[in-house]
Amino acid sequence: MVHFEHQTLSQRIADSLTTRLVEGDLKPGTRLTEASLVEEYGTSRAPIREALYILEKSGVVERQPRKGVFVKQYSKHEVREIYDVAYRLTEIALKKSVDCRTPEEIKTLKKYVEEMEQALERQNRKRIYLLVEDLHETLFHLSKNSILIDLYKTFSPKWTTYRLITLSHSNSLNRTVHEYRQVVAAIEEQDYEKAVNAMAEKEERVLRILDRIMD
Repeated sequence: MVHFEHQTLSQRIADSLTTRLVEGDLKPGTRLTEASLVEEYGTSRAPIREALYILEKSGVVERQPRKGVFVKQYSKHEVREIYDVAYRLTEIALKKSVDCRTPEEIKTLKKYVEEMEQALERQNRKRIYLLVEDLHETLFHLSKNSILIDLYKTFSPKWTTYRLITLSHSNSLNRTVHEYRQVVAAIEEQDYEKAVNAMAEKEERVLRILDRIMD
């Protein structure tokens, strides 16, 4: 049984379920029942319902009439739309990061890449995924644009499962670390075009992987 402090219990449960999704414990299409979650988290139905509502709003789960709540399963077209929006938002964040970054912020980004390289030696897929999340979140915070940051926070859960799937593909961990090394180097050089090109190559690669998997 998992226990949490009463404060922000619903959000903590929602975060826990999202983490399980990232770790592959919950797959797209998995049904989430209130009864099983009540038993697992040792709480009443109210915070469970609120947690599922939080996840429904963010697009992580969907409620199907007369069937229940399921981990959201997107079509190939929907996944492409998600990635299109995610990468366009990232391009905006990159532009502002290149313009506004400080030496200390560059140091933070480079630290993430160094830790990715260490995780790559151990083939630690989950660690690399979490570092990619941290790096992306930092990029958006470097934009100093609160609306852009909020958009990313709202949107990020929608592509959680699919980012993890692409990292599981052959040689994807190596390519991912290489791509982010290029992006961070371009930001340090204040070369927006180079940064966007590196991210565009990554976008094309992961979409090819997802097309093959979802076909």
